[in-house]
Amino acid sequence: MALFALRDRYLDVDVERTRVAYGETAESGADRCSCKYCQNFVLARNDVFSPQARETLALLGIDWRVEGEVIIVGRPDEYGFYRYLGWFHLAGAYLPEETAELTQSFTDISSQLDQVTLYPAAGHSSPGFPRFKDEIEIHFMTKLPWLLGGR
Repeated sequence: MALFALRDRYLDVDVERTRVAYGETAESGADRCSCKYCQNFVLARNDVFSPQARETLALLGIDWRVEGEVIIVGRPDEYGFYRYLGWFHLAGAYLPEETAELTQSFTDISSQLDQVTLYPAAGHSSPGFPRFKDEIEIHFMTKLPWLLGGR
């Protein structure tokens, strides 16, 4: 288990269990889906996370190319960019703030993951991805251009 701080949340992450689960997951949610929005996300995926964010997700055991799911949010903006919401799963649990204050050994990942939000698992898992007894979902929001031909 490894301890991480992300803004005002403290996480106890089973990095190895998370890494193994990603290694056993054949493809991401967007790769499994045939809709044009997911296929556009697949084409633009390399532009979603900076190299620093990719390294930080790897510290958590997450393969940034294997998001659980992505969905389109709303209509394109005035510049033609589409807003996507996506999420990753990881094995771990939140620590109460009182417990976290007793320990100084947290790796602060806040600045590397400024575009993500943490949520307790919503009681569902993404298809093709194993369920963890203790699970955290990391949500991200991004804007991407339309790269597929036609709309």
